[in-house]
Amino acid sequence: MDAVRTVKRLGKEAWLVYRRARADAAQIEEVQEGEEEAITFHYLTNPVRIIGDDKVTGMECVKMTLGEPDAAAAPRPSR
Repeated sequence: MDAVRTVKRLGKEAWLVYRRARADAAQIEEVQEGEEEAITFHYLTNPVRIIGDDKVTGMECVKMTLGEPDAAAAPRPSR
């Protein structure tokens, strides 16, 4: 979260990929602060491949769905 917010403050496009739903974020206050700073969040999205050799040029992601709850009673993301 610190990194993405710093990137945004430097005037760059900033977005965050999170494999769970917004409601399942461990630090909801940080999510709210990121939203206030116009960070773009991609919930229920899991990165599977970083694209680029010397420099990251993209990221391949898959959309997740919520399945059965895990041990902490949070819905478990799955493909």
